[in-house]
Amino acid sequence: SGLLGHESTEGSLFMTEERYAEFRVAKEAMQLLDEGGSERAVYDSVLEAHAKVCGLPFDSHNPEERAVVRLACLAQVTKSGTAAVKDAWGALSQSEQVSLTNFLNADGIKKTDGTK
Repeated sequence: SGLLGHESTEGSLFMTEERYAEFRVAKEAMQLLDEGGSERAVYDSVLEAHAKVCGLPFDSHNPEERAVVRLACLAQVTKSGTAAVKDAWGALSQSEQVSLTNFLNADGIKKTDGTK
């Protein structure tokens, strides 16, 4: 790739398999939107793909699982960082988990977190 072309002329140093997998998920999400998929369904497909990569459970109807996977996405966690996310989540009090779950499940369109 042009970004790292100065480091090697033998293949891409930038477009690794891991980066391609992320690109593929984004490409598939754009296709789903183009085919009329709802924003929520498309975003859930992105979360589900990330959950698989990280080895996290994911049920789109489970707000806590959605929140943990969304947190992993926001932190750009891969499988090696999954334990840290689980540990951090487990270290939160029940009320903190509920508050963060509500915040991370707000879509900004139909459901907001109450902040301005």
